[in-house]
Order: sequence, then structure tokens, then C-alpha cells
Amino acid sequence: MLYLRIGSKTIQCALAAALLSATMAVAQTAISLSPTIAAPGSSTVITGSSFVGTSQVTFSGHPAVFQVDSATKITAIVPLAATTGLVAVTTPSGVATSSQSFEVIAETWNAVENFSTASNPNGAWSYGWAPSLGGTFSLLTTNQNCLESKTVCWQNGLQEPDLAFVAKDSTPYNVVYYTVALPYNVLWLGPEANAVIARWTAPSAGNYTIIGSFQAIDTELAPVDLGILRDGATFLFTDSFTFYGEAKSFTLSNISLTAGTTIDFELAYTTDAYYDNVGLIASINLLK
Repeated sequence: MLYLRIGSKTIQCALAAALLSATMAVAQTAISLSPTIAAPGSSTVITGSSFVGTSQVTFSGHPAVFQVDSATKITAIVPLAATTGLVAVTTPSGVATSSQSFEVIAETWNAVENFSTASNPNGAWSYGWAPSLGGTFSLLTTNQNCLESKTVCWQNGLQEPDLAFVAKDSTPYNVVYYTVALPYNVLWLGPEANAVIARWTAPSAGNYTIIGSFQAIDTELAPVDLGILRDGATFLFTDSFTFYGEAKSFTLSNISLTAGTTIDFELAYTTDAYYDNVGLIASINLLK
């Protein structure tokens, strides 16, 4: 410790105060975010510690409007100028930084919300079938009420066991059809002795995140193979169903795609040609 003598008095040097200040300025541990992906103008919750007195929150360096909810929680609005990057919180005890990038959405395509019975392809989406998982893609050509009047679909015009279709419940209620319990907020993929495909085609080059799940909606579900393929050949995700009620979630983060790249959400039968109905939820997000 350094001391300074002035006349007959010895006083402690300001070094102690400097050391205290430096200790207070040590950066905090990493913060967590929920959600970790959103569009500008949306809110996200930041969790950490010692947030009382926070003076600034930034997304990839851009200041955000925020509210300190408690010592461990902040609610922040994603700035309009923000791009994908780290989130930082400036508190009296230092700067806390997220351990992962916050993904900022520039544009979104939703498999369920964008489903169309008017045209196929419809924008970036098209609905097709193939002899097997990863097989040659062919468009479904017939547009009609499928299986019952409340369900609209694209299908291949064939009969069981060669029927293939992509459908959506057209009401805001769940539909039960024989062994199928169909929620209104999923696409219904129905393969028989084949594979069914919901295809998305990238309209522009960029980095994308793909989020969603496959859901087993058939109460007599047989073993079923699932896949997400890039350009019909490279598996980005693969799994299988064996019983009713299962859900297979996927998050494919920050994938670089060129314009025209296809992403196929596929479902294929395995051991038989019946009871292979599965629901699909998928959101594809272009990142800023």
C-alpha cells in the first residue's frame, strides 16, 4: 500500500480508491436471452445479475429501448437498425455480454400460414412427392377437398396405397378423421407407399435459420422416416417416429444459402403403406 506524508500526517494514497473502482468495473458473467431470435421491434427478455442501475443495452452495437424489471431481468426492444450479433448490457458493475449471437429476422416464411390451395408452387413454397426419402421431386397436381370437406389439400391424383398429399385444416378447430387427430395449426403430410415433400426455395442469398417440428398426429402411426434436405440431397436433419404423440423439434441456425437453394421437409413410409400421417410446423427466417 502506498502512503503520502503531508506535514505530520500520513494519509493513504488514492490507489485504494482506484483499486476499488477497477474491481467494480470487472465485466459480469455472460447473460442469457429469450427468445434468441426475433424481428426488429419485438421484445426479448435478458436474464443475468446486478441489473439495477443499468445504463445501456445494445444489440450488435445498436442502443435499445429497455426496462429493468428486476436485478436479474431486463425486457428490451430489438432496435430497427440491429443486425445479428451479440447483446451487451452496461451496469454499474461492468458490461455483461451474451454468450451467443441474437439473430435478427429480416423476413420470414411460414409453412402453415403460407399454405395455398390456389397455386402450386405458391411463392417460395411448393408441394410434391417422391418414390422415397431423398427421391426425385414431382409436384402434386390435384387441388381438392381431401378426405373430408374441412380439409383442403394438394395430392397426386392417385388412390391408396399410392396416394400422397399435403393438407391443412381450413377451420380454426382440431379435426379428427378416422385415426388422424389433425390440429388446425400444422401442415398434414400424408404419404402412403411414397414420400411427401413441402419444399421451400430460397428467393435470395443470405444466412437463414430454420425452426419447427414434426408431430405424430396419427393414432395408429407406423414407423416413419423424417428428413430436412438441402437441394434434395444433403440431410440437414433426420429422425423417425414410432408412436403417436411424439414431436421431433429442429433448429438449424445461421445456414448460408444461395438464391434457388431448396429446403425439403420430407416424410416417408418405412414398413407399410398406411398410418403414416405427420404434422409439420416450420418457420424459415432470413437474418439481418
